Amino acid sequence: MLDLTSIRKIANGNQGVVRQFLEIFADNTSKDLVKLTSAIHSEDAHQVSYFVHKLKSTTQSIGFLNGHKELQRIEDILHLSPAIKPLRKELLNVTRECELAVVEARKLLEKHIS
Repeated sequence: MLDLTSIRKIANGNQGVVRQFLEIFADNTSKDLVKLTSAIHSEDAHQVSYFVHKLKSTTQSIGFLNGHKELQRIEDILHLSPAIKPLRKELLNVTRECELAVVEARKLLEKHIS
């Protein structure tokens, strides 16, 4: 799910830097997903747009390309119409996918990035 190729290249092979990327991703994304879920349920289009955009950038930087692609698609739709109800199912699905990416990041951290 996560492709760490770009991060490893940026880190120049330094496992400590890769570990920091994963820690920051896991911590921040977990918090952002809680806030996004709340915004979806309250149909707060401004907050949903904000967190979709933020997560889109985060997923790309960590190498979660499928998540990035889906978030980009949702962001494009939100720019055309800020209505949350028609996107609710898709938003909750991408939220679950991002949660799985966080789980994978934490597993990688536990294995000390083998």
